[in-house]
Amino acid sequence: MSVTQSFMHRAAALDMLGTRGLTTTTHVLKLALFTNAITPDPDASAANSAYNAGQYLTANEVYQAGQWAQGGVAISGLALSTGTRYVMLDATDPVSGTNATLSGARCGLVYDTQASPVTNQGLSLHNFGADTGITNGTYTAAISANGILRATV
Repeated sequence: MSVTQSFMHRAAALDMLGTRGLTTTTHVLKLALFTNAITPDPDASAANSAYNAGQYLTANEVYQAGQWAQGGVAISGLALSTGTRYVMLDATDPVSGTNATLSGARCGLVYDTQASPVTNQGLSLHNFGADTGITNGTYTAAISANGILRATV
């Protein structure tokens, strides 16, 4: 099986509603890039949705030292917004260094480095729709117009 969808991990949604304030300074969100070799599951447990666990093992990660770190890059510019019947967490598009050479990035895992309830728990997976990359340039992972997380209320 391959990456065919983008989704928010259900366990993360439950944890967030009860205990997390993702726009606080105690949370560092990261975006790690993965190949199409993973088989993501929106119903994975909190532990299995974490970076370097379950499907998100480093063996399937796309990175380059000094350009796009193994473990992903920190997401900045976190902003919570609301609209008619939705709440959304948005951010600035993460970028690599200026000399990146990356290939085969099919999706990105947004995860929280805070150790509660699970260290590096996955929050959402973003399907890029095709393998992406860059040769000796700046890779930009465009955040969807629907943000990192979006919930209908």
